[in-house]
Amino acid sequence: MAALARSNATQDFLLGLFRASDPAENRGAAVTARELLARGAARVDSLAGHPTLQADLLETLASVEMSLGEYRTAERMAGREAALRRALPGAPDSLLARALNTRGQALDHLGAPDSAAAVFDGVIALEPARGAGDGPLAMTALDFLASEYGRMGRDSAANAPLERVVAIQRRTLPPDAPDRVVPGWMAIGEAAQLRR
Repeated sequence: MAALARSNATQDFLLGLFRASDPAENRGAAVTARELLARGAARVDSLAGHPTLQADLLETLASVEMSLGEYRTAERMAGREAALRRALPGAPDSLLARALNTRGQALDHLGAPDSAAAVFDGVIALEPARGAGDGPLAMTALDFLASEYGRMGRDSAANAPLERVVAIQRRTLPPDAPDRVVPGWMAIGEAAQLRR
C-alpha cells in the first residue's frame, strides 16, 4: 500500500509540474522545460517530511536531467537521492545502487574519471552485501569502472572489473545472447579472448 501511495504522490507531483505550463495557469506566459525542472527541484525541497518520496522524485528528475545533457545538475540530484536513500531505514540497496550509478555516469560525462570511479566502487561494494554481486547494477558499475580506469590510463587496473563483467556474463547469459557484450574501449582481440 505504501508503494501505491508513493506512486500516486509521484504522479500527482509530476502532473502538478506540467499543469504549471498551462497558459491558463501562467497568464499566457510560456514555460520552458528548464523552468519546469527548476520548479520540480524546489518542490522536492518542500517535501522534507517525506524522504522516500523526495528520493523517488530526485531519481526521476536526475534521469530527466541526464537525458537533457545537464550532467552537473543530474550529478547533484543523484547525490542528494543517494544521501536520502542511505539515511532511510530498510531502504533497498538496489535503489541506492541505481542512484550511485546515475551519479557516476554524470561524473563520467563531466570528465571526472577519478570521482566517477570512486562512486562506481561504492556500487560494487553494495552488491555482495545483498547477495547480488551478479546483478545488472553491479555489471553496469563494473563496466563503467573499467572504462574510468581506461580513461585514466590505468589499463592494468581496468582488467579486474572487466574480467568480472565477462565472468558474470558467462554465468548468467547464454553464449549467443545479444546482451553479452564487452566494453567498447577494449581492443577487439582482447574482447574475443575474454568472450570465450
